[in-house]
Order: sequence, then C-alpha cells, then structure tokens
Amino acid sequence: MPYAAAFKSAIQNLFAQRIDGYAKSLTLECELTTRCLNNCSYCGADIREQQGEVDFDVLAGHLQAYAGHAREQGLSFGVILVGGDPALYSRFDELLSYLAAKGMPYFVKGNASTLSQKRAARLKETGCQGIKLTCYGEAEMHDAHRGLDTFKLLVERTNMARAHGLSVAWHLSVGKENLASVRRLLPFLASMNLAAVTEGRIGRLGRLADDADFADLTPQEWRDFLLELLHFQQRNPGLNLVYRDKLWVPLLVEEGLLDLEPFRGQGIRLGCDLFAAMATVDFRGYLKGCGLIESAAKQVVFRPEAEKRAVYLARDSARIEEGSACAVCTYRDFCRGCRAITLAHTGNVHDQDPQCWMNRPVLRRPFQAAAA
Repeated sequence: MPYAAAFKSAIQNLFAQRIDGYAKSLTLECELTTRCLNNCSYCGADIREQQGEVDFDVLAGHLQAYAGHAREQGLSFGVILVGGDPALYSRFDELLSYLAAKGMPYFVKGNASTLSQKRAARLKETGCQGIKLTCYGEAEMHDAHRGLDTFKLLVERTNMARAHGLSVAWHLSVGKENLASVRRLLPFLASMNLAAVTEGRIGRLGRLADDADFADLTPQEWRDFLLELLHFQQRNPGLNLVYRDKLWVPLLVEEGLLDLEPFRGQGIRLGCDLFAAMATVDFRGYLKGCGLIESAAKQVVFRPEAEKRAVYLARDSARIEEGSACAVCTYRDFCRGCRAITLAHTGNVHDQDPQCWMNRPVLRRPFQAAAA
C-alpha cells in the first residue's frame, strides 16, 4: 500500500521523539491491589497464591525515593496506577491526594464499571493525566469476557470521563478468539476519536498459562493484524494509534515508514521497558522490572543507595543474553519483543518473542554490547 508523505513523516517524527526521550524519564507502576470484580476469562494477573493490597506507607516510600532520584538525575517522573482494579484500593482517594500534594503526575489503568461521576471528577481534580480502559472487541465478544465491564458501559463511561476533561485511551487485548471481532470494530473505534488506541497480545499468563489455543497468535497473524491497523490508521486518522507493541518497529521499517539508521550505535534507545528506567511496585511492596514477570520480584528496604540501585532492577532482571535471538537482531536496540510473553511461552526470558516474524540469519548484524 502506498503511504502519503505526511503519514510517513508523522511516524518518523513520533519515533524520533520517543527515542530522544527514552532515557530522560523515570516511571513507577504501582499495583495497588489484586482485587477486581470483573473476573475476566483471560486475566493475566490472576491465579496467585497471594492476594492483597499494597501498604500505603511502603508505597509512599517507593514513590518518594523514585521521585527524589529523578530530580537528582534531571529526569521527568511519572506514576501509573494499576490493579486488579486500582479504584478498589482501600486508600485510593487518599493516594490521589498524596500524588497531587507531591506534584506527581499519574495515569490510571482501570475499569469502566468502577469509573463513576464522582471518581472521574476526583481524578481530574487531583491532576490525573489520563485513564486507559480495556476493549475486547465488539459488544457480544467483549461482554462474554469482561464481566461487569460491558461494552455499553465502556462507551458510556468513556464519554462521561471525557466530559470531565479526562483523556481516555482504549487498550485492545487481542488473541485468537477475538481477533476477527477486533478487526470488525475498527470503524467504530475511529468514530470514538479516543485520545489513543493501544494494542497488546494475550499471552500464556495467569488463567491462560496452559491454554495455547486461546492465547497463541502466529507471527504471521500478528504481523497481518498490525499491518491492517496501519493501513486503517492512514485512511482513518481518528483511530489515533500510538504504536506501542514492540513489534511495530520491524514492521514500520519493512514498510519504509521508519528509518533507524540515524539512531544506531547509541545503545538501547527504545523497546521493552525491562531495559528502561522503569519498575513496578507490586501489592506486597516488592519491586519488579515488569509486573508480569514474577521471578523478578525483590524486596527492597528504604535506604537511598538501595533505592537508586532498584531503579535499574529492570535492566538486571532480563538483560539481553549475548548470542540470544534479540542480541543478534538488527532491531535489538529498538524492539526486543515482549519479555513477559516470551518467558510465559518458552520458559526463557531471552528467547525470541513468540509472535516475532524475523528471519534471524538474514537480519544479523555484528554483536555490540548494549549501553549500561
């Protein structure tokens, strides 16, 4: 498909900005609680031996330490509130007041069913930068898997939140079962003119740990879907794709829409956040490099030097193994796939992303160690 010059320029500029800002920010994702009322059939966070919610003082300690480190390093600092359902955290309103008082910008990944008028007003009042809600396809498909978060409620609460001045994004969770439904939904998504639309693959995580038929998209299926999104975006700007899946990078290069050559030789500049200055505080108060990689969890005491080292926990928990699939790929500094899905599917965090379509022998470049 031919691409307009303006479309190509917009994508190149978007990724150039991301690459430039990759090492200039610090983000702390906070898993406030494991509690959720939706009981989604594909939940990647479910099936844990432990359940509960994070201790407020422990969380505040992590937030202060990370914000302080960001100031020292001249980095921007942001917070993402997740769950379970973060709105079900027993001290949620108190936490919002705390973040506002400390001047910490935050985003919320939540559920439509707990996004009331009062809560939307409170989010706006305390400086929420935006909320992200999940969509699982057309109404029939969505309602069969999202519990209390019906499609009708998703649309109604999205419009209500926007009326309160909140930025709202939808995340498309995509697997074999709902792929066709998500495709049919694209015109409606474009008509919603959301602040952003992101996409993510359902993996063998949580409830789907042993359900390969439900979760496993083939590399070709995932590439075809991304390509369809890309073509639809050019024809329908209202879709507002933000190209968050790591495998957008090779696809956009293949389509002639992204030139990475000006950015090579500078170490890791984009891709899996396990290699960025980002971490997750889970409901136990433990630090992880990724909320979906349980093996990376570590308990960190509140000593300044320990906290500074914890900022780089992400890099230590899944560092690229020399000679591994991603280490020898031409896109190693800009992609690296999803390490959580890779670990869940293969048992090895260093393996090739299960939806990656790269032909490694063709795309190899001389191995260069990533910047620390």
